[in-house]
Amino acid sequence: MVPVYRARLPAAEAILPYLRQIDASGQYSNRGPLVWAFERRLDSLLGGNAAHVVSAASGTAAIAAAILATAGPASAAAPLALMPSYTFVATAQAAELCGYRPWFVDVDAAGWALDPIRLRTNPQLGPAGVVVVAAPYGRLPDIEGWTRFAADTGRAVVIDAAASVEALARRVEATPDAPVGVPVAVSLHATKPLACGEGGLVLWSDRTGLERVARALNFGFLGSRSAQSAGFNGKMSEYHAAVGLAALDGWGARRSAVARLHARMARMIQARGLGPRLVAWPDIASCYLLHDAGEAGDPAARTQTLARRLDESRIEHRFWYGGGVHREPVFLGRDGCDALPVTEALAMRLLGIPVRAPGGGDAEDEAVAARVFDAMEQVP
Repeated sequence: MVPVYRARLPAAEAILPYLRQIDASGQYSNRGPLVWAFERRLDSLLGGNAAHVVSAASGTAAIAAAILATAGPASAAAPLALMPSYTFVATAQAAELCGYRPWFVDVDAAGWALDPIRLRTNPQLGPAGVVVVAAPYGRLPDIEGWTRFAADTGRAVVIDAAASVEALARRVEATPDAPVGVPVAVSLHATKPLACGEGGLVLWSDRTGLERVARALNFGFLGSRSAQSAGFNGKMSEYHAAVGLAALDGWGARRSAVARLHARMARMIQARGLGPRLVAWPDIASCYLLHDAGEAGDPAARTQTLARRLDESRIEHRFWYGGGVHREPVFLGRDGCDALPVTEALAMRLLGIPVRAPGGGDAEDEAVAARVFDAMEQVP
């Protein structure tokens, strides 16, 4: 079976020097020296001159801590968290961990994300304590637009940018002084472009806000053993920071390898005339490749036909966001969503197909791509 994605983290030899530093320090958790070093290097990569990072044990922990830091726990007056349904279920589950009731709002048909202009008139904005904006497939939302939204509406905003590390790095390269006016949560899970196995981070220009994030990730403690706020154990360990540091050591080489890999794939795609049917890096994160069945005719039928062809060829595929979070069994039957026509259409149009992480070898990469493209060519 060809997997839809096979992660490649740093090799043991690359991690070993950092493990020896852990042995020497004798500190294994509670924001040790490797966590501090990892965060400072991430500051430069993702924040430029304008924002800083606090690490977390997972992407979900990062979202929850960002919610607590900017909105606090849910209250009777503000019980709702507005968010897209076209996202991974962790977006909603993180809000529930903070006491909020998810309310699902439809996304924009072009960008697949919430629209900060349209959301201003949503009737559920009144009882909302926080808006959680998702970055579909690593497409970075309009940070400046959401910063204005938060200032104008008085509503807290958190961006769940799980797979957006590449887009954030490009943003810094283009505008190193651009602030990050609302907290941005990123996943460092093994399947993400920058990975430490399991981890996350919050990026923000508000230093006081980041202190609140760090407090939320440490049981409400910060600088004392007195719990000053709502919190939980969401800290990154020294061991995961060791993997993250090794990943940063290889970040430049990985980015170059991603560019070469996708250039080869682009040539194959062009030769077969499949370009209009595929959404790929750098439009989305390099860990995704999407088949878009389009809007004309019956896209759901085309997607189902492709899924059958891939099954017959023993090629894994995935609806990364299922049918939308509102259709997950845990959320079914709740009074918690607007009409979601765009979400429903995207859920049937966009099918995740195999993409290779760099490092598998040119011949292997091209053989896998050829099998996938053969199956695509059988679908009208």
